[in-house]
Amino acid sequence: MNKKKFLFLLFAGVALCVLQGCGKGGSKRLDVKTSALLEKVIEINELQTVEYTYNSYAIAYDESGDKKVEKYAVAYKGTVTLGINEGLKISQNNEKVEIHIPKVKLLNINVDIPNDDKGSVIARNKKYTSKTDWLNEAQKLAKADLTDKVLSDSSLWEVSKENTRNAVEALLKPIEKAADCTFVFVEE
Repeated sequence: MNKKKFLFLLFAGVALCVLQGCGKGGSKRLDVKTSALLEKVIEINELQTVEYTYNSYAIAYDESGDKKVEKYAVAYKGTVTLGINEGLKISQNNEKVEIHIPKVKLLNINVDIPNDDKGSVIARNKKYTSKTDWLNEAQKLAKADLTDKVLSDSSLWEVSKENTRNAVEALLKPIEKAADCTFVFVEE
């Protein structure tokens, strides 16, 4: 869903909730129209909450012989994006509306190996000198290295989880306030 369409739906949702309200008449249950609109508003197909850049290197090994021999080292710049890539879910439990926030995922990983003469790929063994043979292998190696680093970086995942929750709350708090409802945010 593009940003303009999402913002339009968000503002339409706020307006409808203000006009109809889900808390009028002593009942805190969402009416059908407000519930349907809320579901439409929170259909976030993708919400990127962390983008992080890594500058690192990886070493390729030849393990075909009796011992592990270094082939080359590759320096790379990588960018990772974390967030959610599925819609939010809602459910109503007595007087509360539960907003279920999906688990944070790795959305995108991009690796750039500068193709220059400044040593992005450095031979560690005279046997491996053909740079053209390395380029595809080096790209895969760098991407695998970065993926391992991201998956083991617990602080990055915690920041993304917190940012996701804060972004979802910021988007939906105006609707909650205008509709006189209580939203409970539940992380899955």
